[in-house]
Amino acid sequence: MCEQMLLGGLPLAYFNNVTSVFPRSPLMACLMFGGPKLYPAGRQSYYGKTFGMHGPNDALYLWDRWLGADRTRPSDALPDEQSVVMRQFFSACEAEFGRPLLNKVNGPIASAHLVGEVLDNSYFICVQRDDLYLAQSLYQARLDISGDVARPYGLYHESFENATDPAESVCRQAKFYRNFATTQQARLGADRFWIVSYEELCENPQQLVDRAAQDVLHIDQSQVREVAPSKVRDQQRLDDGLFNQLRSWIENTKDVVDSG
Repeated sequence: MCEQMLLGGLPLAYFNNVTSVFPRSPLMACLMFGGPKLYPAGRQSYYGKTFGMHGPNDALYLWDRWLGADRTRPSDALPDEQSVVMRQFFSACEAEFGRPLLNKVNGPIASAHLVGEVLDNSYFICVQRDDLYLAQSLYQARLDISGDVARPYGLYHESFENATDPAESVCRQAKFYRNFATTQQARLGADRFWIVSYEELCENPQQLVDRAAQDVLHIDQSQVREVAPSKVRDQQRLDDGLFNQLRSWIENTKDVVDSG
């Protein structure tokens, strides 16, 4: 949602769904089929997956080249040769597209300090949700994506991966994500790693769009489009017993989970 709001309000480029069909030649494929649309409309997605040939794509297959094929663990380091290739690729993207590139994907957020060192003109936006509703969403994702509530969805960490109770596991996972974002922001600085409230983003997305236009793109306001608010989806979706179990753990546990 955040990605689509920014794309709808700012003159940005992105990897579209065509690139997933041609993962070895993504830039050429994107350009051959019309390239990324300017100010694309639409906010529908399923766990970040959008519809249509020109919808934005997370391009995980590209990041696997540099961050490794294991998408559940943050990379510890980027070899020098990989850093050079990554820098060359994104320079080519900006040259071909003629405008800055936006990509919504978890891998670079998890390895922001590594990516940020290689791409020194990159910025990171991390949307942070209320812990309770994030835990609920993570629990639902385990059912929808993994088909197993005991198997974490997203980044793995021993603090919640080996928990015997799935409810406690997703709560620990939510806290891990919050602490992880704080750690990355401390590494890169608040000017390059932004932590944005999900609730505030839904209610006033224009604030983030205008900030990006001014602080990152340095463009005239005439190039910025108005972005409509979105409904805050912080509501109970699990049964009462399970939801209250999540609430109790979040409210009564002050554990600080190691963010690595």
